Amino acid sequence: MPYADNTFDHCISLLMRNFLADYREAAAEMVRVTRIGGIVGAAAWDLAGGLPAHRMFYDTAAALDPEAGFRKGFFRPCSKGVNWPRYGQRTG
Repeated sequence: MPYADNTFDHCISLLMRNFLADYREAAAEMVRVTRIGGIVGAAAWDLAGGLPAHRMFYDTAAALDPEAGFRKGFFRPCSKGVNWPRYGQRTG
């Protein structure tokens, strides 16, 4: 990160971990730019758990109007048997 050491009182990363090539390096950078005694926090998508919040959303939408998504070419991503842990891994 383009910031000096000990710059921030708080540093958070929300829903980014799954998109980083090296999340350990990102965490180390967060710690580096956070002042001693500051707070570092992160949240990540639970790909291994099958994204239950998304599943509930798409299932509810389909129950209310089963044809709505299909008319627009969408599908419920949690219903296709996607291998979520593999999907979340960086390949390059």
